[in-house]
Amino acid sequence: RAGISTPSRFIKAGGYMMRVPTVDVAEIGNGSGSIAHVDAGGLTCVGPISAGAAPGPACYGAGGDKPTVTDANLAMGFLPERLAGGSLTLDIGKARAAIDRHVATPLGLSVEEAAFGIRAIANANMARAIRAVTVERGLDPRDFKLLAYGGSGPNHACDLARILNVPEVMFPPAPGVFTAMGMLAGAIEHFLIRSVHRPLDRIAAAELKAVTDALAGEAHRELAARGHGREAVGLRFEIDLRFTGQDSELQVGFDPDRLDDEIGAMRPRFLALYRELYGYVSDDGVEAVNIRLTATVAATEEGAADIWTRTDGDPPDTPAATRPIYFTRGGDWQETPVVERSAFAGTVAGPLAIESADTTIIVPPGAEARTDLTGNIVVTIDD
Repeated sequence: RAGISTPSRFIKAGGYMMRVPTVDVAEIGNGSGSIAHVDAGGLTCVGPISAGAAPGPACYGAGGDKPTVTDANLAMGFLPERLAGGSLTLDIGKARAAIDRHVATPLGLSVEEAAFGIRAIANANMARAIRAVTVERGLDPRDFKLLAYGGSGPNHACDLARILNVPEVMFPPAPGVFTAMGMLAGAIEHFLIRSVHRPLDRIAAAELKAVTDALAGEAHRELAARGHGREAVGLRFEIDLRFTGQDSELQVGFDPDRLDDEIGAMRPRFLALYRELYGYVSDDGVEAVNIRLTATVAATEEGAADIWTRTDGDPPDTPAATRPIYFTRGGDWQETPVVERSAFAGTVAGPLAIESADTTIIVPPGAEARTDLTGNIVVTIDD
């Protein structure tokens, strides 16, 4: 999953087009439960049909008999046979049998080759989604760092980075519960909007002051009902502006306590922003559409587990364990060191599997993993 935040975007709700604050997220029908199959043309496909949580992948032993991405990862050694701190035991025999019956035998491949193909297709599908929000929007993936989270994301992230030529991958502490931690630790935001549809030069400071005061009062009442006092609430006002006749707007910020000066500055700010985005400006009139308020309560550490700790020091003398992993199609299995994330420190060259209760990080051959000052594991991908 990849996303780029935008101030507002058209969405369809109840048959009507609505322009609301959103986060632009590109999604694909590929995940750890995505089912692999051979289509009528003899091609291997992965997803969008999923085994879900029940019955789940074949290796769960809960009744699923179709091969999934999880089954492929287990068959290739990318996953251990026990997950979630040992509470879930995976059946590698059932994983291999499902892959053999539905993919390997129909294509005349070994189980390892078929599993490699399933994983490669899943990686290609995920890379395509990332390209859609980078390359197709004029952004070069080489200028970015890939953030990997979720239970399965860290298992595939380094492969995706190689496909996209992304130089580094970052794995935050507890990536399997990263989104839940964000919900607990993130700021609270409340959005309000009022229509003021008319030419900008016909809006008086007194009128704008009445609107901003009404919005501020509503925001404080809403947040006070949730237990947040006025002193904890930050207010950010914006006005939606556009050239006369257009059907989309740009948001221009303003200070509600200096409206006599701010009204005169709105048009120049809009023109500067419009020129920056589109490369030109018009001589047409500018009209206001809405006044927006974002009321924010700053994030606190309350409710979030104390997992943001620094890990530093020298790498352990010997790994906790090893297991064979099938990194290259047609190649040999590589005996790969396996370490607990809590014991990982320093800088270690791949291949390496770094395990925790919530996920497994795979560092492929040629890559190098290290810890940073805030407890993230950063992997540098070879050229």
